Amino acid sequence: MKRIILLMMLAVLLVSCSQSPTSPLSNTAWQVISVNGNALEAQNIPTLRFGTGTIEGKGLCNSYSAEYQVNGDALTITPVVATEMACEDVIFNIVEQDFFGALNVVTGFAIRGDDLQLLDLNGAVIVLLRKAP
Repeated sequence: MKRIILLMMLAVLLVSCSQSPTSPLSNTAWQVISVNGNALEAQNIPTLRFGTGTIEGKGLCNSYSAEYQVNGDALTITPVVATEMACEDVIFNIVEQDFFGALNVVTGFAIRGDDLQLLDLNGAVIVLLRKAP
């Protein structure tokens, strides 16, 4: 009898370990529409791709990456690591730094149709993205 209970407990443990929860963000790709309420020009749109536990993308001039965790609608992104190429246009540098800075303070998210809203601690949308074609 003890053996059966032990085997049942082992089976439950193996099943629960093999079923890792998948984030609704995993393996999705997005284009940045606005940062801190400022719409971006269509010519040079930053991208953001969620992998399994990591994000990566292209800013206005630099590639970047970070790690992320999702818990319900809470989202935590580790500090962004980016290449260090200067943009030809000074404004692009400023906008890119705003984008990277916004990613560093994200605390939540909401998906509304084809849009992804990245939210700050107060629930304000700090980055608006649209599903990549």
